[in-house]
Amino acid sequence: MMHVDSGYSPSWPRWQDSLDQAKEVAWMTLDNAINWIAEVERDRAAERQRGRRRAVNLDD
Repeated sequence: MMHVDSGYSPSWPRWQDSLDQAKEVAWMTLDNAINWIAEVERDRAAERQRGRRRAVNLDD
């Protein structure tokens, strides 16, 4: 098995010293993912509000 370092997931294995530490890492990862999704949704909503961007012909 080969792990591709895409930048989207941590290099593995990433073991924690205890179950409580593993749970904390899991909650932080979930919180980060929720925040990232919310940010993407805000960006998309703002882009929809602005409308489609159009190229400007400077020669006209």
